[in-house]
Amino acid sequence: MRIFKKKNQEPKSLRENLKEFTQRYRSIHNLNRIKVGFIVFGVLFAVGQTIYRSHYFNMPVPHIALIQLEGAVERGSPTADGTILSESIRKAMKDPLAHAILIEANSPGGSPVQAEILHRTLMSMRETTNKPVYFSIGEMCASACLYISSSADKVYAHRNSLIGSVGVRMDTWGFDKLIEQVQVQRRTYTAGRNKALLDPFLPENPEATKHIETHVLQPLFEEFKDALIEGRGEKLMTDNPDIFTGYIWTGAEAVDIGFADEVKTHFEIREGLRDEYQVTDIQNYTKAKFSMMKILSSDFWAEVLVKTAIKLRADTELELK
Repeated sequence: MRIFKKKNQEPKSLRENLKEFTQRYRSIHNLNRIKVGFIVFGVLFAVGQTIYRSHYFNMPVPHIALIQLEGAVERGSPTADGTILSESIRKAMKDPLAHAILIEANSPGGSPVQAEILHRTLMSMRETTNKPVYFSIGEMCASACLYISSSADKVYAHRNSLIGSVGVRMDTWGFDKLIEQVQVQRRTYTAGRNKALLDPFLPENPEATKHIETHVLQPLFEEFKDALIEGRGEKLMTDNPDIFTGYIWTGAEAVDIGFADEVKTHFEIREGLRDEYQVTDIQNYTKAKFSMMKILSSDFWAEVLVKTAIKLRADTELELK
């Protein structure tokens, strides 16, 4: 058997080592630049998508102004807060290129205060600008949403929309019997005889209950009814004994009752308004404005950048060893 001996390799010179190190470093550096390029491209793509989906850079052309009322009508909601949407409505009303206002609503109701803000905003803006307001109901428009709809010039609904629930409610619990069974004693200190009237661990107070019904629920209910009667006028079948009882109806039935004027889909209304006002654009006034800080501060991109930085460092150390 012949044994082949490995030839002893001569040690590389310092110049060769430096040359090899430089080439390896350049290779790693170029690879890292490509990786960083992909990250930058991804960030720029996300920014572009945000700008495109927002109304911040809407083209100054004649259009229909779209306001989207979505979710529970409550303070702090970007699509159902009375003050936030009032700002959007004011902007649309003041824009000379906005020929009409279209509100697309899908809401189960909510705060009577937020509904009042929107109702009064729409009523006052309609008087000062004479700009028509169209209200299109999606899956649902109940309670506070219906309150708001009464301020529109025309109300549309899908055939299968759920509409109604005219009324006011206040919820609480009664745990006073339960704490008696577990032998727990409730100690509440108040200044004012009825300060703790909604405490769920105290027995119900008939006097306080009557006060809530007379001075809270009923006034809110009357305000709700007055707004509907004022807004819908003779279209509303006020002689119907069930109309103000809290019942709900389908969109088709709501037209017969007077809550809505006609059965039409969102798409049909948009197309109809385009034809009526001779415009092609429908510009959304309720989408969140573009914010670079929101993108840069998002958890997703922070995680991507951190993981990429760690990976780049690990790859560099591995190649240089």
